[in-house]
Amino acid sequence: VCGPGSIEQAHKPDEFIEISQMQAGERFLDGLLGSLKL
Repeated sequence: VCGPGSIEQAHKPDEFIEISQMQAGERFLDGLLGSLKL
């Protein structure tokens, strides 16, 4: 499972993530995509 937020809250009623979790997920994906560029 890859993505921001807690798995305990994922895909349930009232699902949410904190803005800081979204920002951390964005940094992770930016780094991953940067490392995959050939």
